[in-house]
Amino acid sequence: MAEFSIEKRRAIYVYLRSLRQVKQLRKYGQVEFTSRKMHYILLYMDADLIEETKDKLIKLGFVIRIKDAIRSNLNANLNGKNEDNGFTMANDELNDLLDEGVEL
Repeated sequence: MAEFSIEKRRAIYVYLRSLRQVKQLRKYGQVEFTSRKMHYILLYMDADLIEETKDKLIKLGFVIRIKDAIRSNLNANLNGKNEDNGFTMANDELNDLLDEGVEL
């Protein structure tokens, strides 16, 4: 019997011109959420495929822009010192994200 292994998965936000093409994006990953008002989808995929998939997606005519989801960069440890702060990020990680132009 094969050994089960957990693979790292990441999410990206894909902003679209129209939501008619959502079915086409299913081959790139798992569509978790679709916002009809803001015209974006939340797409989950394996972490090692993120960069090459982003390159493929941006070439599609109906894709406006792609943003990385920052949830995987957050510290989910709520015990001890960070108990009152909830989800936190280290200052240097936060500054790096702001320098990249990520909106929080």
